[in-house]
Amino acid sequence: MSIKRVGVIGGGQLAWMMAMAAKSLGIRLVVQTPNVTDPAVRVAAETIFAAIDDGIATEQMASRCDVITFENEFINLDALKCLAKRGICFYPRLEALAPLLDKYHQRCYFDRIGLPQPEFISLEGEVGKEELKSLASSRGVAELKYESAIVWFWSSPLNPPASNPSLGDFQSFVPPSEGLLAGGLGGQNHTQNQQRPSRTPINLSQLEFPLVLKARRQGYDGKGTFIIKDSHSLQETWKQLGNQPVVLEEFIPFERELAVMAARSVDGEVVVYPVVETQQQEQVCRRVIAPAQISPDTVAEVNAIAKTLLTSLDVVGVFGIELFLTSNHKVLVNEVSPRTHNSGHYTIDACETSQFEQQLRAVVGLPLGSPQMHCASAVMVNLLGYESSQDDYQQKRQTLASLPGAFVHWYGKTQSRPGRKLGHVTVLSDGNSVQEVIEKVESVWYG
Repeated sequence: MSIKRVGVIGGGQLAWMMAMAAKSLGIRLVVQTPNVTDPAVRVAAETIFAAIDDGIATEQMASRCDVITFENEFINLDALKCLAKRGICFYPRLEALAPLLDKYHQRCYFDRIGLPQPEFISLEGEVGKEELKSLASSRGVAELKYESAIVWFWSSPLNPPASNPSLGDFQSFVPPSEGLLAGGLGGQNHTQNQQRPSRTPINLSQLEFPLVLKARRQGYDGKGTFIIKDSHSLQETWKQLGNQPVVLEEFIPFERELAVMAARSVDGEVVVYPVVETQQQEQVCRRVIAPAQISPDTVAEVNAIAKTLLTSLDVVGVFGIELFLTSNHKVLVNEVSPRTHNSGHYTIDACETSQFEQQLRAVVGLPLGSPQMHCASAVMVNLLGYESSQDDYQQKRQTLASLPGAFVHWYGKTQSRPGRKLGHVTVLSDGNSVQEVIEKVESVWYG
């Protein structure tokens, strides 16, 4: 192995756990992060203190490492493109990240490669008060023109017009700074000068509530995601978001939520971890159950989705894929994170190769490790903040660590607040039921 120095944009708990794996592989990890209190700072070989989207700082980091990878998606893609043109190596490639950073672009890309997903539309522009008032009062028909206050674009639309704009139409008006890189996937060039598709009347009265509203950028851990129950809520929520571009998605009454981690090497090898069940509260993951109790056919379908996505994007690295399983056994893609992910934390203690070691193996060109579990089952419980405090909860952590089969990971954050991820505990199977394990852990933590 010739690559011994890896840069990471981001210094939170994901980079912290990656740094632990780096030591076992003999890799020197350099992180770019803004705060001296960020978790990865105390374990990284070197830290560049700068904002995540500071391209100048990333250039400085690049002089101290062989390849750069990512802890989160809050990056300045334009600045990184300039560095890539000068030969700086990023894994995953910027071309693979480009269609995923914006949730609407992500949906359109899934549509392009045929992944099953909820129906969706994008809402853009300033609040059209009269149109939304009309929706709230009479639920009438509004013709929304491109030059007017509200613009709707669609792909796999919630209410398809007679003739849908094609993905090519979508790509033609995506700004180059936000969309696919020039000459990117499919060898297409995307310019701002091509014509938008002609305006089409949309019948707002046919929108069915509830809907899911998502900010197109910067959303995580439930931030920027809202369940919209009626037209008034749509108007008020969009206004609270400053009328920024958002995605409206079909609400899926799922039976359970699933997730899977998958990795792809420089040579194109893909490995897929066991499919897990995730349990969310207020759009924040509370628990992960591995493996998910689902049929072999569902496992095969999820694995196929993961392999299709990573191969089509020519990914190098680890991706986290979140999915819905409906009551009629239909699998739909919810979101994709182009990095290690909370739903894969159980892999540190329950799998032959953790997601963090796998990420490093992929980006430095080592053979990928086995994703298989070395135990019958595991439960990962996030230790979420439930109060505003500077307590390190030492006593509770010791009690959790004393549970049979338990491994406690504490991120070392200096301040707790409700909903903040402070750490996690993974409990390997010891004969107890999943529910018993969950109740025992949460009674200690929240009790």
